[in-house]
Amino acid sequence: MRAAEDEEPLEKYPDWQRENIEQAIKIIEDEHEVYLDFTLRNEYHEYEIVEEFIGTLSEVEVREELFGAIQGRGAFRRFKDRIREHDVEKQWYEFKEKKIKELVIEWCEEKDLVIDAIEK
Repeated sequence: MRAAEDEEPLEKYPDWQRENIEQAIKIIEDEHEVYLDFTLRNEYHEYEIVEEFIGTLSEVEVREELFGAIQGRGAFRRFKDRIREHDVEKQWYEFKEKKIKELVIEWCEEKDLVIDAIEK
């Protein structure tokens, strides 16, 4: 996308990148309004999802340690280290996937888009 936005000549890039850059240019220009801007930047706050996940854990000590880990600078790195230590990493990724899926479904419904092949 950056290469397409830079408007550099395609010849500047290796052949293997040109096709992707051409597609990115089509998306940016979108003359026929084929593409929707799909970003969850405003709706998706991983920190809030992390807090919600921690609140679902049954062990008080683990919850307290994880809540402590997500305070201040380097919070996400500490969080990821601690979920591995406490063997809840798989639970976290399943929880996060479910929450993001819910956000995507909600976004699609707000745009009156039909959702195929996705489990609610």
